Amino acid sequence: MKRSKVILAGVMGTALEYYDTMLYMHFLPILTPLFFPSEDAFISSLLSMASFAVGFLMRPLGGIVFGHIGDRLGRRVALGISIMLISLPTFVMGLLPTYGQVGIIAPMALILCRLLQNFCVGGEVIGGSIFLVEQAKPGYESRTSSLLNVAIQIGSFIGAGLGLISLWAFLPEWGWRIPFLFGAVFGLFGYYVRTKIQETPEFSHLRQEKRLAKLPLWEALKRDKKSLFRTMGICAGVMTPFQIIYVFMGDVLKTKFQLLPDQILAHNMKLMVLMALVLSGMGYLADKFGYKRIMGLSLLGAICFSHPAFWMMERALTPNEILLMQAVLAVLACGVAAPCCVLVSSLFPVRERYSGYALGWSLGAILFAGLTPLLSLLLVQWTGDSKAPSYILMVYGGAGLASIMENLFVLTPFIGRGRLWHKKMSYAKSPSKNFLNKWVDLWFTVPKAKHRRCLQCGPRKTDLSIIEII
Repeated sequence: MKRSKVILAGVMGTALEYYDTMLYMHFLPILTPLFFPSEDAFISSLLSMASFAVGFLMRPLGGIVFGHIGDRLGRRVALGISIMLISLPTFVMGLLPTYGQVGIIAPMALILCRLLQNFCVGGEVIGGSIFLVEQAKPGYESRTSSLLNVAIQIGSFIGAGLGLISLWAFLPEWGWRIPFLFGAVFGLFGYYVRTKIQETPEFSHLRQEKRLAKLPLWEALKRDKKSLFRTMGICAGVMTPFQIIYVFMGDVLKTKFQLLPDQILAHNMKLMVLMALVLSGMGYLADKFGYKRIMGLSLLGAICFSHPAFWMMERALTPNEILLMQAVLAVLACGVAAPCCVLVSSLFPVRERYSGYALGWSLGAILFAGLTPLLSLLLVQWTGDSKAPSYILMVYGGAGLASIMENLFVLTPFIGRGRLWHKKMSYAKSPSKNFLNKWVDLWFTVPKAKHRRCLQCGPRKTDLSIIEII
């Protein structure tokens, strides 16, 4: 099978799987009164966002299980199993009785389904990103990996679109269940698509040489602790803006402007279209100018713009003004998300890549992304300041920025222009005399490559003794 067809099949599978995953996030305004009813709107919102956050607790476990499968049996096997399992809880969500019908059992069953969903997601998004990076043509890694996030937006758009249709007035009250029931159909089709893809060249080569790790997670914990922490920080910088834009701002639109669930879905669908277009462009820029530079500048922009954005949202008079601020944050978030898979994949050698990547990313998702909507709501309630979530964006953005720039303080491999190079590397001086350009080139410089692309060697085989800045 041609490389382009393999990549397309992988992207289609991710889109279909994230249709299932993102339904819960987009349907929170609908599910809240059905499964978490309360006379106090704040308590109802708090319970719904807590149920959203609890799901992330299962991601590390899923990352460990699917990471081991991916590093021992192959990326293709892990991706096929995850897409089959994730469709089951989505289908069950569409059949669950509400709180008014069975009481406390309803939210407990919903949370259980959410836990199983996130167990599968703990291995899916990681496997999809590794699969695309390892299948990418040299020099096109960022563009190829950006397709993963494009697929996520496409899956979200399909789910939100079906949700919008299911809420039309002529449909029955249980119309919200239809998109969840469709999840089983999409899951089966996604599994069929995944069975047609080939294993990645890097893993196939490793298996032929019989160099597979017996306990890949143990190797990652033993030898690449620093990479695990860097992965967690990068996850904070990548996922936090999306949780603010979609989940927290959805609650703001409901409480401040009294928008109905179908109006919130239509509002979010505009952002999905924007991000799907911007992500591809950011992937191209990352391959052209160096993805560390694109990621670093995007994080700096998000840190600087977050407080003014919430200041303007606080004074917004219409949902469209909120949408404008969300769009700016979304563009900056795309600059971080589009090439991040290449960076994180390079932190681990092939034999332990799936396990290390999955564990680090899943822990970051728990500590940062999953708690972001809940912390934002609590901060606003405790401080009385509607701009409080901007501080979360700035802190987590700083964590992501520090993780990207770690190579300045410790001699570790450097990636530029979407490729990982080993042995001798030299860093180009900025041709510009402008102070700002020199500063940017120093912190996000792109190395001159002197050796062939190598994603197999991993960090430990890099000759660090001769790296110098000239």
